[in-house]
Amino acid sequence: MRFTSILSVSLFAGLTYQPVSASQGTQLKPRRTTSILSTPAAQPNLPSLPQASQAAAAVSLNLTNIQGDILIGMKKKIEVFFFFHINNGAKFKKGLKTLAPQITTTTQLLQVSTQPITAINVAFSSTGLAALGVNDTLGDPLYTGGQFKDAPNLGDPGTTNWVPEFKGTFVHGVFLLASDAPSSITNELHSIQSLFGSSMSQKYILQGQVRPGNEEGHEHFGFMDGISQPAITGFTGNPTPGQIFITPGNILLGETGDIITRPSWALDGSFLAFRQLKQLVPEFSKFLTDNPIIEPGLTLQQGSDLMGARMLVAGRVVLLLILLHCSMTPSSQRTLYATTTSRLLTPERISSPTKHGAPSLHISARLLHALI
Repeated sequence: MRFTSILSVSLFAGLTYQPVSASQGTQLKPRRTTSILSTPAAQPNLPSLPQASQAAAAVSLNLTNIQGDILIGMKKKIEVFFFFHINNGAKFKKGLKTLAPQITTTTQLLQVSTQPITAINVAFSSTGLAALGVNDTLGDPLYTGGQFKDAPNLGDPGTTNWVPEFKGTFVHGVFLLASDAPSSITNELHSIQSLFGSSMSQKYILQGQVRPGNEEGHEHFGFMDGISQPAITGFTGNPTPGQIFITPGNILLGETGDIITRPSWALDGSFLAFRQLKQLVPEFSKFLTDNPIIEPGLTLQQGSDLMGARMLVAGRVVLLLILLHCSMTPSSQRTLYATTTSRLLTPERISSPTKHGAPSLHISARLLHALI
């Protein structure tokens, strides 16, 4: 099963997905004492709040105007994606006005004492913004058209194997809910559904969570995810060795590095693209076992592991990894991998949505308040 729908500039890191349903819950406490985030040692560290604030001030970046999921990336322990259709724009706006103070910002997530029990972010498709009376062009035809229209360019063999709810333009947006306990998300989701009532209807819902034990932070095929996250000027404090800096406009609309003219209200928003794919993990593992790289000094298992690395990175980087692997310690191998893969994420690769589309928009706090 495969579908192309909407959403996500975040790097999805090792999540296991399954459909979920909401049920009655109790009111949540506003803040927590343990972090909501998953932070495996091999992934680049997030900046502290003082580090991020200092870096942001140097380039006049307002972290409080940026939703928490955008720069921090996919570091949530449990997350639910609630896709919705807007039935009544005026009533939906009233609900959004009430919910607005609970939309989680980047600043909030960088400090445990200000993290909510359940983080909430929201993004809208082009048709979703139109349902709310926002018809300005964002200068991006792929966003305006949506991924359903762009399906032939995604390499999918038609849309017959897509999740039915994503055929067409009826998904108007998504709420992203993150926490470290399923019950917390269930309670918050129930509150949101009660708040918006008949002004919106559920189109699709999906839950993801980090893999257990030592596999935390690893994607389904066993590789550590997120290590190629670039350092962002105005956010990253102390980059990991080899991590390249990119300008914030590669991710945030209207900031330095964004080469397209955007409406003023779109400042600090970010395009979000969502893909759910069938992952053939046993088949992939068998392929690696049957096709190890044969090199002097490599065991068959090491050869299979390197074949997997070859399929995840590209070109000369792979050759470098293969040549150096046997003579390096595990820690130096990890540093090399972080260095080389981060260099694959050039600004051109990040800023251009032409290959995969960007059918939904993480709005900024400025637009959120303008809508209500």
